[in-house]
Amino acid sequence: MEVLRERELRETLEKQLLEEQRTRILYQKRLKKEKRSRRRFQEQLEAEVKKRAQYEEALRTTSADTIRLLNDTLSQELERERNSIAESENNGHDCQMSA
Repeated sequence: MEVLRERELRETLEKQLLEEQRTRILYQKRLKKEKRSRRRFQEQLEAEVKKRAQYEEALRTTSADTIRLLNDTLSQELERERNSIAESENNGHDCQMSA
């Protein structure tokens, strides 16, 4: 009788052990899968952050270049206007002197 009870107890414990091992393996697989997913998402996030920083820098650079170009263009236009006003005044002066 005692032997039968011990055998049943041993078999029950072995079944529990097997079930717990399966559960542990299942959890380990899930954990491994989750770690892979997290790593992948982290890499994607870092890539997106890097890309965004590059785009922002490109916008800043482009904006600065555009502003510089506009300033140069405006400076040239102002210089032309000044020259044309100066020429008009000189021509007006010359006309008055010859009269």
